[in-house]
Amino acid sequence: MGVCDESATLTGNEVFISDATVEQMKARGVDVSDLADGIDVIVARRPIYAAHHVLKVKLRLGSAVGLINHVVGALVTPIGGTHSLPAKMGGGDLDGDRYQIIWDARMTSAFQEQP
Repeated sequence: MGVCDESATLTGNEVFISDATVEQMKARGVDVSDLADGIDVIVARRPIYAAHHVLKVKLRLGSAVGLINHVVGALVTPIGGTHSLPAKMGGGDLDGDRYQIIWDARMTSAFQEQP
């Protein structure tokens, strides 16, 4: 699920997940060994309606962004910019939308955003 960064800590091309969210992912058996603050990730709102709704952004992690580390179980998106990241992902409006995050470097390095 997505929520907005009310603290205005994130820039327009960043998303955030908390340390507790990473721990929840580990507990479910997700391999998070490659997660690191500042890596490129591919983010899409589910379901994906068009290729240009899939974006490459920077991932910020909990301890590196202390002001919003209390948000658990959600993808935090910035509030600044002309168009919000959720809006760029098929008109997401943070009303319970689900998001997919891909951090596999083999995919993120080759990914090209569609116009």
